[in-house]
Amino acid sequence: MIKLYPIPIESEYIWNGATQNGSNPREWVAEKIQSKKDLLICIGDSWTWGESLGGTNLDFNNKKVRYTEFYTNRLAEKLESDWLMIGWCGTSNTWIMKQYMIIKQAIESGYYEKYENVYVHVCLTELFREIVIAKQIIKKKLNDIKTFEDFSKSYFDITVLKHLDKFLPIPKFHSFSKNCWDIDLNCDQYNFLNTTWQDLLFKKQKINYKIITPMVSGVAIPPFQKYCKENNLKDILKGFLQQTKHMVELVRLFDVSKLNSEKSTRHPSAEGHQIWADYLYNYYSTLRKPLQTL
Repeated sequence: MIKLYPIPIESEYIWNGATQNGSNPREWVAEKIQSKKDLLICIGDSWTWGESLGGTNLDFNNKKVRYTEFYTNRLAEKLESDWLMIGWCGTSNTWIMKQYMIIKQAIESGYYEKYENVYVHVCLTELFREIVIAKQIIKKKLNDIKTFEDFSKSYFDITVLKHLDKFLPIPKFHSFSKNCWDIDLNCDQYNFLNTTWQDLLFKKQKINYKIITPMVSGVAIPPFQKYCKENNLKDILKGFLQQTKHMVELVRLFDVSKLNSEKSTRHPSAEGHQIWADYLYNYYSTLRKPLQTL
């Protein structure tokens, strides 16, 4: 039974959607409790979950290796903290933000009061994964926008930033990032890191490329195209088609990156998770320094 997740999850704890035949059910929440004074909570999609680690794929889940090698555990080791990982393969930012709100409210209610510090990191996935499901909300607010760039920014504002506005100012030990996508939008007040996970991995390999596309995978692209066609958003779709050159180039660089899995999904390798954990540790360390000098 999971103790660190603040609400009942028995009915949703296991899902079969990530497998071909449902024979390999996966859990979307895991924890490690060692009576540490601090707690780390990481929320995200398959990148946070640890897809490909230890050979994990659609039909095989190597939890023993994955729980050791994913960045949640590596970062917790450096912070000397207990950890809670919340990650759903193929999920959307709407689901990720729902999880953050659950955790934020639990912190405010005192659910984690036994811990001196609670570190929270939220690694967002690409845009548009939920666009078909959320179309009634989106349609009222976005269908007057004429460019793909403005559409992407407004979509991000509706699905992510508007939720975070409820919690401003964001606690200093709560941070946000994007895994393998980016848009040109200032998010400093929300504690967004100044790099994406994939940009960091590219830089470590001296791959000179700046990610500037809001989506890259087959989980997001088909729903977005469907939405545009159904709503006759010709200008938006035209802008998207012009953007595909960036997506194609990004996929090509995934293929040559030694810090991404050789599997088709190209998730970060164990070393890629360690690099991300080191980066996050340095980020949190700078925030802790003033406290240490008092």
